[in-house]
Amino acid sequence: MRKLQLIKFGKIILITLLVNMISLSLFAQEIALHGKVVDETGEALIGATVKIAGTTIGTTTNISGDFNLKVPAGTTKITVSFLGYVDFEKIITKGATDMGKMALTRNTKDLNEVVVVGYGTIKRSDLTGTVASVDAKALKEVPASNVFEQLKGRVAGLDIVNGTNGPVLTLRGNRTIGSSTADASLIILDGQPYFNSIENIDPNDIKSVEVLKGASATAIYGSRASSGVLLITTNRGRVGQTVTSYDSYVGVSKLQGRIKLLDGQGFAQLQTDALQGAVLQGNGSVNPYALTTTEQQALKEGVSTDYVNLLIKPAYVWDQSLRVSGGTDKTQFNVGTSYRTTTGVEPNNSSRRVSLNATLDHKINKVIKFGYSTVTTLRILDASGGSQFQNAEYFSPLTYPYNADGSLNLTPQVGQIDAQNANPLLQGQSPDVYVNKTREFTSNNILYGELTPVKHLKYRYSVNYNFFQSLQDQYNGIDKVNNLSSINK
Repeated sequence: MRKLQLIKFGKIILITLLVNMISLSLFAQEIALHGKVVDETGEALIGATVKIAGTTIGTTTNISGDFNLKVPAGTTKITVSFLGYVDFEKIITKGATDMGKMALTRNTKDLNEVVVVGYGTIKRSDLTGTVASVDAKALKEVPASNVFEQLKGRVAGLDIVNGTNGPVLTLRGNRTIGSSTADASLIILDGQPYFNSIENIDPNDIKSVEVLKGASATAIYGSRASSGVLLITTNRGRVGQTVTSYDSYVGVSKLQGRIKLLDGQGFAQLQTDALQGAVLQGNGSVNPYALTTTEQQALKEGVSTDYVNLLIKPAYVWDQSLRVSGGTDKTQFNVGTSYRTTTGVEPNNSSRRVSLNATLDHKINKVIKFGYSTVTTLRILDASGGSQFQNAEYFSPLTYPYNADGSLNLTPQVGQIDAQNANPLLQGQSPDVYVNKTREFTSNNILYGELTPVKHLKYRYSVNYNFFQSLQDQYNGIDKVNNLSSINK
């Protein structure tokens, strides 16, 4: 018997040692690196990208230039990059976690880059104002419906906030109280002010973006450029053989995070605790939100309805573009068209966009040149599903979203104070009852003539015609009662 007990004791010790060894092995599979990224002068670089070489696993530096990055054990190299600087590679020695200060040097190749400013083009090395440049290659790294989303994190001091009428871009911060658009930056599209929604410009048609942040912007465009200027240059034709390109991508959007809500039992306990608290504080002995007969039955049956989970579904985006460009020494052309469709995470919400970007440049002789460009967009927005996310969070989990026959339960909270609130799933599942559609048509056309009588002297005259039309169809029924009754028919 004693021998048998010793054997069992030995097995327990062996299993314990194996578990500890496995735990140590798992712990050792990941190490935490930390360090700081600076420029040649020792100033911290905010937003620099630090990632494992050859992968997309990484992080960005904070306001002090510091970073923390967890990497798998055995990682030998990390890469540090920042716009306008040469990429830096750091070799990781075995057992080291402190990467120290890593200084990046400016990319001297960028000094010969031609930058677009308000009065023409100039080499970056001859530029005295503050200009940040982002080319098409960098923009395409972030598939998005508009260029504002692609600029996030790429220009220092640039803030982008999503408003009710689309994203709003500001530089140098907000200076006007109560108006988010008063400090919006001026947008210049192919040399002309652009006042339409940025959503009407297909990012696939953009060649480069220059952001003027210094006083030179105000000197060129006046007081309307006090919040900076965004110079957008679209693709144009080039000399050479005709080139046809096609781009397409498909993406999925999901709800990234949500509040953890009470389940059925937790909600019932909350009502009990609320009543006890009211009694103790002398606020009455009746809970107006006490469980109804329906809720009590649902509690017995173990019902715990998560309306948010029933409402929110993955959203899909499909973007495709076709472009043809080419030309001779005298005539260059570019024609691009694109189609983008997206669905919302809530049902019965979607958007579609069809756009056309065409340019033509023709040189009559060495002195005279003229050209034409158009950016035409048709957008169809469907917001019939509305926004029911918050209503779904507020609904009692002790209710039945569907009837016994499988039909939608229009008023699940019968008997409660909030009994009149319709089912959060109703609007998204009733496309024939709730209608909220908008059709927008925008056409921005630029015609220019250019004279170059002598070298280094150029005179350009432009005419800009912009047409915008918005038609909206909206119907919510005569009243809520009629809406609810029409669903049953």
